[in-house]
Amino acid sequence: MPRRTSIRPDVLRAYYDVTYGRGAFAADSNALAFRDATFDEYYALARLKYPDITPRHAATLAHTRPDLQKLAPKLPGDESRPPRDPEPWNGIFIVSRARADLRKAGTLPKGSHALTVNRVKSVVGWEGLRSIRSLRRLSVSWCGVTKVTRSPRAALDEVVVHDVAESVVETVLWSTSAKKLVLHACGTIDLTPLAGHTKLQHLSAGTCRNVAVLAKLPLEHLTLHAELDDDLHAALTARTKTLRSFGLSGSRAVGPDDLPDLSKLDTLRISGHPEHRDAWIEWAVAHPLVRCDFTSPPVRGPREPSISVAAVHRGVDILAIAKGKKIEYEVSGDLADEFGYPDSNGDLEDDIAPLARAAKKKITWSSEAGTFVARAKDLETCRWLIDRVAETAKG
Repeated sequence: MPRRTSIRPDVLRAYYDVTYGRGAFAADSNALAFRDATFDEYYALARLKYPDITPRHAATLAHTRPDLQKLAPKLPGDESRPPRDPEPWNGIFIVSRARADLRKAGTLPKGSHALTVNRVKSVVGWEGLRSIRSLRRLSVSWCGVTKVTRSPRAALDEVVVHDVAESVVETVLWSTSAKKLVLHACGTIDLTPLAGHTKLQHLSAGTCRNVAVLAKLPLEHLTLHAELDDDLHAALTARTKTLRSFGLSGSRAVGPDDLPDLSKLDTLRISGHPEHRDAWIEWAVAHPLVRCDFTSPPVRGPREPSISVAAVHRGVDILAIAKGKKIEYEVSGDLADEFGYPDSNGDLEDDIAPLARAAKKKITWSSEAGTFVARAKDLETCRWLIDRVAETAKG
């Protein structure tokens, strides 16, 4: 994508004054956003949110500038757009089943390259992905697994996973090596398996942890829902020469001084917290070649808890879950797999619960086959719990 044409600082500043903390679409209905822009400047600004828009189409959207709309018939339209041939998600569909074995997925129809697995309660046989000839794209949604499994990796172009438990995401990540990943789970995504995705160029992920692994990947496009910490800062620093776009959405306010040098980006999308408004607008005006989108900050509802990593014990995160003045601590994940326990996480809970009662430890349990979940009111109980898991796994 070509770098955009020059925009006068005052015009750029007016645009960001309108869109900061509201997102690029806020400019469409606010006359101040494009008040003094020439058409070339307006078109360059329109491409912030529509990178492939044609001049004619951009002019038709200039609702607050009738003088620019009148130019539309004389401007290049779709004939000026490079031809695009997006590949459809045609192929094998495994939908609405109690169980599916991917070793029996079948053969892709001629000319198709995708496998879609949707609403399957238990998916097994992930090593079968490698046997599906010509498979390049995988979509997994509303599915479950009995436990996290690690299979020989299938090399794919694109993997999309959404509306699943953390154990499903981990299984998919351990079973594939992709160039593009879109991951949105019902929980926190452990990025550790990405170490095997050595050709990963594009990553979009929901709430995640263990981001240090990103430092060694050839990422060009990165979008995360995460809080900036030392590991993420180090990963960004390591990738400043390869990253072309970066997006960060988090409840903690982040200013330009908190991040490494991002001036080589094509696109920056970040939550526009009010305390950094002036600093970010000055940064954006000083770097006109970076397309900036300052989105609305995430708003945590009054009943929504705040979640953070309070401690790490034996390599397991202990999460602090704060709701108002009340704080609980949680140990969760596929602990059966992590510690080499031979049965499911539900069975692991059944073994640990009597030990907790005997030791008079107050623990709330909610484990399932694929995920071990336990909560306590203090960190020491969580550390005790993890120690018991390790001992039980050894037998």
